[in-house]
Amino acid sequence: MLLDELKPYLRIDLEDNDEETIGLLQGLIGAAKIQIKAATGKEVDETNDLHKLAIFMLATHWHENRNVVLNSTRPLQEIPHMLTPILMTIEWSD
Repeated sequence: MLLDELKPYLRIDLEDNDEETIGLLQGLIGAAKIQIKAATGKEVDETNDLHKLAIFMLATHWHENRNVVLNSTRPLQEIPHMLTPILMTIEWSD
C-alpha cells in the first residue's frame, strides 16, 4: 500500500496513525495521481517503481512546501527538476 511506503519516505513516524496525518497523506497521494495523469495522459500504476517515485516526489514536495505564508528566508520551491524526465518517461512508455 502506497500510504505505508510513503510514511518512511517522508520520514514520518510509522506509528503515527492519527486521522489527520492519514488524511493528509492520502490526499497527497490522490493529488499526485491526478497530476501524473494530467501530465502524462497515463493511468498511474501503483506497482510500477517509476510511477511510485513520481508520486513520492510530488507528495514530498507538497508536504515540505505546504505553508502558504512565504518569507524572504524561505522562497517558494518549484517542483523538483528531476520530476520532468520521470514524467516524460512515463508518458512515452508502453
